[in-house]
Amino acid sequence: MKFGFALPQFAKLASDGGQTARFARELEAAGAASLWVGDRLLAAVDPKIGYAGGDTIPDVFNSVLDPFTLLGAAAGATERVQLGAGVLIGNLYPPVVLARALTTIDVVSNGRLLAGLGIGWSPEEFEAVGLEFRQRGKRFDETLDALEAIWTTDPAEYHGTLVEVPRHHSNLKPVQRPRPPLYFSAFSEAALRRTGRRGDGWLPIVFQGQIDTGIDTLRAQRAIVEKAALEAGRDPKAIDVVVRVQVFNGDAPQAIVDDARRVADALGYEHFLMTYAADTVDQAISHRIPGSMCLAARRDQAGLVLDLTDGGAVAATVAPAARNFHRSTRGTTAYDVHCLLVLQGTPRWIHRGFFHWPLPSMRLLDGGCWRPAPTDPAAAVSLSAAAAS
Repeated sequence: MKFGFALPQFAKLASDGGQTARFARELEAAGAASLWVGDRLLAAVDPKIGYAGGDTIPDVFNSVLDPFTLLGAAAGATERVQLGAGVLIGNLYPPVVLARALTTIDVVSNGRLLAGLGIGWSPEEFEAVGLEFRQRGKRFDETLDALEAIWTTDPAEYHGTLVEVPRHHSNLKPVQRPRPPLYFSAFSEAALRRTGRRGDGWLPIVFQGQIDTGIDTLRAQRAIVEKAALEAGRDPKAIDVVVRVQVFNGDAPQAIVDDARRVADALGYEHFLMTYAADTVDQAISHRIPGSMCLAARRDQAGLVLDLTDGGAVAATVAPAARNFHRSTRGTTAYDVHCLLVLQGTPRWIHRGFFHWPLPSMRLLDGGCWRPAPTDPAAAVSLSAAAAS
């Protein structure tokens, strides 16, 4: 399985946005597969339509950082991790503005963009940019057509009923050809069918703690996507899936991973985006790198995180994490490991080497002991005790 994480963007984290680059670097070093942003232009005080069909909009959307700026900051701070939008409200941006922003991110990141788009659900956001809310489906389809023209032709132009792009020079193209992959957020039948006809990927959502219902819903929604793809002459298997797991504060890390694994086992999906709240970037980092989360699970290369925040219970932390890791790699006895230490909630260093199963004889084969960074001498004692216990 692959895990992606939301960049610090909403609520109290928005005020800590100056730490975005550090967050991105440390999550990439920890083995994250992807980093993501969302989009919210405004949160209406008296909304005509509330979040998820309700009557209100959560307070988390009252403070929001710009998604394009965040993706640019993450692109400049990382080298490997994919950068995703989950999702941008495509209708709120003129196609030439949207195309330029997404092209810039793809170029700066050297082709790591996953461009997630949605049609939008807040009438007030459409009012704020002078657009008609009831025409959002047609406008979205024309926006997709305009993006395709801008990204694949030069000179480029598009003339639709609602969207107009004058003939212009369009020399600069994305690194990914013919364009960055387009992922759609889709829940209604119309949106799901659009995903089947036009999407390179789908961004469904499940709620942690409601996985049984979520699996049934995803299965039914995916059937609509695949049927539309076949009707359009497309291969349904070519439509990628990144499952957004809505995590609530206080959820145990292992429970989150277990729920994701249940989805993976039931439906075959492998890429999961974790979205949940924190007050500071340091807290977000510690939440997103839990000791029990196996960041990768392949026989040839795997990742184990040792959370040593509680120095008095190091051995108790290491052993369960190693056992979970052992199970996730299906019983292999030696692993090529990226080992991350989390000290006082902050990732401190990465060590790459081999360890041997089972505990209590766990040891690094390229030195015979755990080797902490010189700047963390206290960890040397803790880790040596844990390895020898």
